[in-house]
Amino acid sequence: MLFYKKIEEVPIARVIEPERVDWDKEGLKYWEHVPYSSQSPRQYMDIWAPEGAKDLPVIIWIHGGGWNDEKLTEKYRPEPEMARLSKLGFVCASIEYRLAKHAPFPAQIEDCKCAVRFLRANAEKFGIDPNKIGAWGESAGGHLTALLAVTGNVKEFEGKGGWLDQSSAIQAAVPWYAPYDMVASVQQAGGNELFQLLFGGTIEEKKDLIWAASPMKYAGDPLPPMLLMHGDMDRLVPTKQTLDFYLAARERGNPVELCIVPGQGHGFFDGDIFYERIGLFFCRVLKGEY
Repeated sequence: MLFYKKIEEVPIARVIEPERVDWDKEGLKYWEHVPYSSQSPRQYMDIWAPEGAKDLPVIIWIHGGGWNDEKLTEKYRPEPEMARLSKLGFVCASIEYRLAKHAPFPAQIEDCKCAVRFLRANAEKFGIDPNKIGAWGESAGGHLTALLAVTGNVKEFEGKGGWLDQSSAIQAAVPWYAPYDMVASVQQAGGNELFQLLFGGTIEEKKDLIWAASPMKYAGDPLPPMLLMHGDMDRLVPTKQTLDFYLAARERGNPVELCIVPGQGHGFFDGDIFYERIGLFFCRVLKGEY
């Protein structure tokens, strides 16, 4: 298992070539490139499920890449671990969304919410229980996962992608090494070009929007169960961001759990134990098991 001993050894962001799964060999039904809206060619998802799935919880994977990296797509995902989740009785969906270069925020969270609504509207087709939807994402996708969890009742982020008769609220979330205070993140980055592109202006011009994009803003609201995971050697997003959100949410009695991953930085976690923790969390929260 990967374990860094010195912070100097840790890459700023660890990008890997994900292992691929043969869905047929795994006995899983697979739908590729399923559109969930028609506003943009990037609004699509891959879906896989156990054969004969019916009324199963669904887990949505949201990829990272700084809200703007075209090389990290819906295929940048921990496929073997997600295949194991399907074998535990989950439908899984991996979504693509508009990047900052295509549309500024809130397009990204609007797309995530639209994907949730699409799955609810098509629950019978894909064997989904529409009342049991979870999300899991890393880095920028972790931010969108957390924001999806905390803004179930924030109508300003619903967008116009369709399926508006459905709710975009989710019932469980696992954000990996997410920024929770976007104002702090922009300030830490010195207001760089990425954040100006993402928010359509400088922090002075867009501070209210940037704060609205911060899961921390909603930490005191009633939240669904969340498992927050962050490496203790993350050099890109300070672990303090996760700790601060955890404390703020717990102070208000929210069912938020914390897993600080020792000796690892910013990138897919290495070690079966961390994926087992995720599986147990989703089984407990969405299936009432364990």
